[in-house]
Amino acid sequence: MITLLSIHTVAPGREEEYVAIQQRLAALTREHEPHVIRYEHYRGTKPGQFVSFLTFPDLDAFLAHQIADYHDDVNWEGLFIEHEMQWLDPLPGANDLAQSEIPPLPDDLDPKKRIYAEMMPPARPAWWGGIAGTSEGAGA
Repeated sequence: MITLLSIHTVAPGREEEYVAIQQRLAALTREHEPHVIRYEHYRGTKPGQFVSFLTFPDLDAFLAHQIADYHDDVNWEGLFIEHEMQWLDPLPGANDLAQSEIPPLPDDLDPKKRIYAEMMPPARPAWWGGIAGTSEGAGA
């Protein structure tokens, strides 16, 4: 499983355009990607700030989502003035999500997927420790 948070500030005057884009993408994601676990979007506290909370079954499902052709007709040009994406690691027992597994990227990864994959940290941060209940989590 892979969970991420996207925090972004939309250019002034484009907030309603962004809301319409996310409403459309949410409907298409639910229609074409029934395996997606969480695909939620919120307004933040700062003017023009939005937050997305996303959970996918695995890294490949996230990358497949990112390159889905229904993103191609969105005018992303100049939409964001700030954008930060972070992997999240759900705390065992504190919610219903499994811990994030961030595997190494395969050498033969689709070039379009690689663009998105390289925007994110390539592995679980060391301070997170291993995944509970796996050999990776032993001693962590």
